[in-house]
Amino acid sequence: MLTTISDAINKIFENLPHLNDEVINIEHALGRVLSQDIISNINMPPFDKSAVDGYAVLIEDTPGNLHIKETVQAGSVPKQDLSKGEATLIMTGAPIPTGTEAVVMREYTKEEKEYVEILKKAKPKDNIAYMGEDIKKGDVVIEKGTIIKISDISLLATLGIRRVKVKKLPVVSIMVTGSELIEPGEENIKDGYIYNANGYSLRGACKELGIEPIYLGIIKDNIEAAVSGLTESENGGDITLISGGVSMGDYDYVEDAIKKWGGKIIFHRVAIKPGKPFLFARKNSHIVFGMPGNPVSVMVEFWKFIHPAILKMQGVKNVFPIKIPALFKGTYKKKSDRPHYIGVKLVKEGKTVYATHVKSNGSADVPAFNKSEGMIEVPQEVTQLNDGENVEVMLLSLPKRENER
Repeated sequence: MLTTISDAINKIFENLPHLNDEVINIEHALGRVLSQDIISNINMPPFDKSAVDGYAVLIEDTPGNLHIKETVQAGSVPKQDLSKGEATLIMTGAPIPTGTEAVVMREYTKEEKEYVEILKKAKPKDNIAYMGEDIKKGDVVIEKGTIIKISDISLLATLGIRRVKVKKLPVVSIMVTGSELIEPGEENIKDGYIYNANGYSLRGACKELGIEPIYLGIIKDNIEAAVSGLTESENGGDITLISGGVSMGDYDYVEDAIKKWGGKIIFHRVAIKPGKPFLFARKNSHIVFGMPGNPVSVMVEFWKFIHPAILKMQGVKNVFPIKIPALFKGTYKKKSDRPHYIGVKLVKEGKTVYATHVKSNGSADVPAFNKSEGMIEVPQEVTQLNDGENVEVMLLSLPKRENER
């Protein structure tokens, strides 16, 4: 019996190993996941300051001709309070003098040596950034489980925070099975041999998550070689990704190898196309994902199952890729045996996004997958998608995430 997609995700999440925390400098934190809330130790702004270059004034003195009391630059503080009939020339970011009711932009003044003419009536609080109006001391400014963005690093630095606690990245090993495989770059390819695509696509997918995986190379199609690879991956590692050897052929030894290695098969074979032979296993705190050898199956399963699992291990709250609404262009027919994932190209016309089906010759058609910008799940009960139907597209590039599967 095939495992449903939702059951597969639940079983994976239930068996994920625990990752420890580490403290790193913020310059190395991009893409990492916070393992604690960031609480501000200061107010932002830290003092009442001018938001513009201009003149600090009293409302009743505007418009009018005022004596320039002093000039305050950013990084210095006013030496005198503001009194009636006076103005202080103040630069952006500088603290305002006591008594200031507004700051008039320099563009609305006329300066003459020791005096300035204010040309417009000021409004209370104009161009003043007050202490704590952005962030108050004690506020939670970034939540635990956040994937750190460039803007987060800017905020951390603004608050004077140099080091943050994050989840360690999982140690991932990749091995591909298949005596017919040779590495890209080798010339004079012989009949019956094919280039190894999965080892490199999986490495790239891991690097996109900030993980530098351990590449174990091509494993021959026998139990002993697979057990040896699993043992090597287990030593100090968290995850093994295996491509090939999980189907029903005479040389598909991965399931038997996992059992001989001492692992427990959690499930094998999922109701999904492409990628039905998908396998998930565990031994102690080490987990194994087994994927079929066809490259499109590997990428669909990485995006649907493995990518969310790696984020979940690190404590990310919203681990599933964002889906955008679109109108389907074209026609797609299928049998109702299991959900299908099909590639689409996206075109925006006005406010409407159209998803055009990228025709494919199957799970080995890498050129078709390469043309795709997203994927659509065609549910099990649906036998045909028609032109103009509403669909949801899972993007293959992930700037944001949502909490729904």
